[in-house]
Amino acid sequence: TNYVQDGSFESYTCCWSQYGDMEYCGVTTEAAAEGEHSFKIFGEIDKVKYIQQLVNVPSDSQSFVFSAFAKASSLCLNQATQFRISAKIRYTDGTWDEEKHSNFNSLETGWQLAAVGLCKSRANSSKQIDKVLIKAEYSKNLGDVYFDNLKLTQGNYSKQYVENHYYVRRGDTNYPIESITEIKYTKSGITHNVSTSSNGV
Repeated sequence: TNYVQDGSFESYTCCWSQYGDMEYCGVTTEAAAEGEHSFKIFGEIDKVKYIQQLVNVPSDSQSFVFSAFAKASSLCLNQATQFRISAKIRYTDGTWDEEKHSNFNSLETGWQLAAVGLCKSRANSSKQIDKVLIKAEYSKNLGDVYFDNLKLTQGNYSKQYVENHYYVRRGDTNYPIESITEIKYTKSGITHNVSTSSNGV
């Protein structure tokens, strides 16, 4: 189950909050990883910009993986320049866990996948989860970014951060995004399976 509402922006950001100077930003058909739409952010070197959603999740949940596709011609990342996704857990008593994030590869100009794994912190292990705040950010950067296919799913995940960023490729071969049939999240990272029927491999 994907708990994100309108994660592919086919309903025109009905459930997303926008932060920063978002002129020239919004839902577009210029590029899409899945479906016909994505969310475009126009980068500006002196502006912080992101979209976020406070996602309802089952209170008995223990862990999640938040993933998203993005496409951009980004500047090299540093403490100020950001091209990433992030997520953090809120508990029913109003407290929060630390935010976890995953950077996209600034050298990759095609569609790429990033994922964040998160679970209850040890200090909050006895609490019930209320919601998860997810964010897609393109701050103090240049060019346009397109975000698409944002997903928050439950998973058997024992770490709090997915360190590896895998693109939609196996070995030296790039596969169309529509050929990806399954993404698996494991303790060692992210793997994906590709369809043998849609692309003849």
